[in-house]
Amino acid sequence: MVGLHFLPFAWAFHERLFVHLGGAVTALGAAGLVAGALGVRHAAETSAVAAGLVMLVLAARP
Repeated sequence: MVGLHFLPFAWAFHERLFVHLGGAVTALGAAGLVAGALGVRHAAETSAVAAGLVMLVLAARP
């Protein structure tokens, strides 16, 4: 699943950012998967863009 690979980074680098990032991106990926399975057009593209925006916002936080 998309985003789960960030969770081991949180443990390895003792950085809470990766927990938030991994959780958010995983949730968005799962939501896009479910929406796509239900027939929502462009669900994958929309969730991918949302995940990118979440990554930008979390990375830009002080």
